[in-house]
Amino acid sequence: MMNETENQTYLRRAKEAFNSARIAEGDLRRALSQAVENTRIAKEKYERLFEAEEQAEVKRRKADYRHCTL
Repeated sequence: MMNETENQTYLRRAKEAFNSARIAEGDLRRALSQAVENTRIAKEKYERLFEAEEQAEVKRRKADYRHCTL
């Protein structure tokens, strides 16, 4: 059985911490990428719905105007 020196123990723990941090960073980068994609999709949906509502309002106002001018 090999005994670790104090410095070797520090080195091993630092390497383990570094590997854990890299894994966590990768997970967080994937989560951020997914959040960016979800935001893009939500924005597109909002813009489509907003445009549809605008068109419906224009149509309604034109119909009201024509009704009042007859």
